[in-house]
Amino acid sequence: MHYPTEINRINTVYYQSLDSTELRQTRDELFSMLEGKKLIGENKDNATGLIYRISIKFALLSYFDGKCTEKEFNFAKKQLSVLQEALKKETLELVNTRALLNKAEVFLEELGSFFREAISCREEVIDASGQPISAEIKEFKNSAKKIEKIKEKALNKTKNYEKLFGEVSFYSLSEKITEILDREIRIIINQKEDIENNIYGPAIREVINTISRTKYRHYKYYSRLLDEEKAEAKIRVILSPFQEEVEFLFDSYIFRNNLLGSVMDLEKLSKNNKTTREYIFESLRDKCRFLLLINYLNASSIEEEIIKNIYELQILGITVFIHDKSGCKIVYKKLTEFFLEAENKPSISYSYFTLPFFNPIIEELKGLKIINNEEDVQFVKKECKFMGFIGFNELVITYTAYDGEKWKSKARYISEQNKALALIYLSDLPSQDQLIDLDWGEVIKDSGLKREKRVGVPYDYDILREYDEKNIRRILDNPNFSLLEKAGLCVKYCLLNGENGNILATIEKEDLTIRLTRASKLLSKIINTEFDPDVQVIEKKNFPKEGAMGLCCDGGAVIKYRLEDMRDFTAAFTCVCHEMFHSFQHTIINTGWKDWHFTELGISRSRAKEWKINQGMYIDLVKDKDAYYVQCFEADARIFEADTLIAAGERWSMAQLE
Repeated sequence: MHYPTEINRINTVYYQSLDSTELRQTRDELFSMLEGKKLIGENKDNATGLIYRISIKFALLSYFDGKCTEKEFNFAKKQLSVLQEALKKETLELVNTRALLNKAEVFLEELGSFFREAISCREEVIDASGQPISAEIKEFKNSAKKIEKIKEKALNKTKNYEKLFGEVSFYSLSEKITEILDREIRIIINQKEDIENNIYGPAIREVINTISRTKYRHYKYYSRLLDEEKAEAKIRVILSPFQEEVEFLFDSYIFRNNLLGSVMDLEKLSKNNKTTREYIFESLRDKCRFLLLINYLNASSIEEEIIKNIYELQILGITVFIHDKSGCKIVYKKLTEFFLEAENKPSISYSYFTLPFFNPIIEELKGLKIINNEEDVQFVKKECKFMGFIGFNELVITYTAYDGEKWKSKARYISEQNKALALIYLSDLPSQDQLIDLDWGEVIKDSGLKREKRVGVPYDYDILREYDEKNIRRILDNPNFSLLEKAGLCVKYCLLNGENGNILATIEKEDLTIRLTRASKLLSKIINTEFDPDVQVIEKKNFPKEGAMGLCCDGGAVIKYRLEDMRDFTAAFTCVCHEMFHSFQHTIINTGWKDWHFTELGISRSRAKEWKINQGMYIDLVKDKDAYYVQCFEADARIFEADTLIAAGERWSMAQLE
C-alpha cells in the first residue's frame, strides 16, 4: 500500500464529504495506519492533524444531521472536548487545527443555545409526545413568532462562521439553520392548523365564505362602485337594501382584480362564544386582504367587539367593506362616533350602491336584440326597475338559454322580490336617485309612500366663526358677495395671508401645509361638503398619481396636494378649489341635491344627476386624456376653479381687508 497516496485520498474525503459515516471510516483508517506505525516523518504529522480535523467535522455533522436535540448536542460537545484534551497532550504544534477546534466549540455552544431556545418555545404548546398542551391558537402563533425571532438572531450571529472550515466542504450554515428552525415552526403551525380544523373549522366555514366564481361564473354585467381609483379608505361602508347585490359587487371586484377576499356573516358570528369569535377574526389576519362584513345591524350584542376588530384589521392593511342595510348611514355614524377618540383615526368612507341606470340597460338590451320595440322598453321600465345587476345578468342568461323566451318573467320576478326592501329603503333616503336614477320613474310617488322633505342651507355661520380673524368675518358677513365670491376671497386670503402671491415659493413646507389646510377646510364649510378634510402635502416623487397636482380621496375625507405645484399661487388656488369642488360633488351624490345648489351655484338637479352617472363611468387621465377633460365631473370642477379665481381677483379690493 502506498501510504502517501492513501493520505491524499482520505484528505480528499475530508474536503468533499458531508457523510458522517464516511468521515468516521476514513478517520478510523488513519488511526490504524498510525497505530501500526506505518507512517513516519511528514506523513505521520499530516495524518495526525488530519485525524483531528476530520473528527471536528464529524462532531458538527453528527449534530446537524440529527434533529439538533440536547442529546445530539451533548454527543457533539463531548467529541470536541475529547479532542481538546488530546490536543493538550499533543507534541505537534498544529496551530491551525487548534484554532479550528476552539472556534468549533464556541460555534456549537452558540448554535446550541439558539436551538434549545427554539425547542423550548415549541414545548410551550406541544409536549414531548407531540400532543398539544393548549387549544389557544394565539399561543401557537406566538410560539411560532418567537422562533422566527430566534432564527433571525441565529442567522446574524453565525455569519462569521460561514467559512468555519475554510475551503473544506460544509453545509451552508444559514440554509441549515433556516431549515432546522423552520422545521420547528412547521411542527407548531401544523398542530395549530389541526386544532383549527378540529375545533374551529365548522364555525369558520359557517361564518366565513371564501370568494368563488361558481355562483356568478356566467355573469357579465356588474357595478364598478368599488373600482374608483382614488378611494383609499381602509373601512368602506356600502349602503344598499340588497345584500346579495352587495355580495355580487364585492365578488366581481375581487375576481377582476385578482385579490384575496372573504365574506363574514356577523349575525352568525354573534352566535359563537367569545373565544371562537376571537379566533375567527384572528384567522383572517394571514389569509385575507379584503373583507366584506354582512348583517352588521343584526349583531348588536357584539358590536363593540366587532368595531375593535375592524380597527385592528385595517391597521394590518386589510380593507374592510361593511354592508349597511339602512338608508340613513347607521353603520357609518356608529363607526365614526366610536373612532372619534381614537389616537390614530382610521379613514372611513361610505357609498350608496346604485342599481343599473335605465338608459344604459335599454341600450344594452337593444344591442343584444333582446328588445326591439317600445312595448318592451316600457315593460322593462315598469316591471324591472328593481332587478339590479343580478337580475340584469339573469335576464340576459335566461333569454339565451330559452331562445328568447321567459326573460320577462325572470326579470319581473327578481324585481318584485326586491321591491318591498327597496321601498322601505327609499323612504329613508334624501333622494331617490341614490338607489335608482329618475329615468325609471318616480317610485316613491307611485308607491304612495311619503318622505319628509329635507331642507338644505348653504353654510352655517356659527361653524365658520371658528375662523375668527377679522378679515375672514369681513368676507363672510358681506351681503354684497355671492357664495362663489366668498369662496374665492377666503381661499385667496388663507393662502396668502395678506402677502404677495410670490410668498408661496419661499415659505417652508410646514407653513405652506398650514395655509393649504386652512383654505381647504374653510372652503369645505362654505360649500357645505360632508367632510372636514385631512389635508396632505406630498413631494412629487412620492405623489400617488402621475400628472395630477391634487387628489380628492374618499369622497373628500382626504385631500392631497403635490408640493412642488403648490409653490405657484394660481396653481395652488385653482387646485384647492378644484379638489374641494370634487368633494362637493361627492356630497351631492351621497346626500342629494338641494335648492340652494341651484340658487347659489347654478347647479341644477339634472346636472347633479349627470355627475352621478359620470362617477360610475369615470375616465382616468392616464387612460384617456381627451376623454378625461370633457367628462362633466372634471369639466364642472374646472369651471368652478376658474370662476372663483376670477371672482377673487375682481372682488379683492372691495373686501376692505386689513
